[in-house]
Amino acid sequence: MVAASSVSADLTVEAIDAQIHVVAPGPGGEWWAIGEESFEVPEPRGIEAFRSTDEGRTWQRATDLSRVLNTAWGERSPSAIHSLTWYTPEVGIAAGSLGPWGLRTTDAGTTWRAVPLFDEKSIGALERAGSRS
Repeated sequence: MVAASSVSADLTVEAIDAQIHVVAPGPGGEWWAIGEESFEVPEPRGIEAFRSTDEGRTWQRATDLSRVLNTAWGERSPSAIHSLTWYTPEVGIAAGSLGPWGLRTTDAGTTWRAVPLFDEKSIGALERAGSRS
């Protein structure tokens, strides 16, 4: 005979008012999401970044990342970000079809800066190689 057990899970999450293209786990249990502004915003829509510190139950706009992404974005599609990867709790990189650069944070996502690449590439995925970050 198998004893019955009760399992409870809170699956409540807050809706994000954007079309999300990338969702990635971040440092310390955070979650990050990047996508296009709400469809209620007239064309052209910009890129919005969001951060959750409670497993997606609530989301806050990541204004610095949104600003940097929109500066790097230029006339590209808001779906230009293909990858967001964290290498340490402080160091993360966002990349995609941004031309000759990626974006990097060294303070757990509080601020972001453009990092030049050697060529105009489209980066689909990022992985850690060795101990460099």
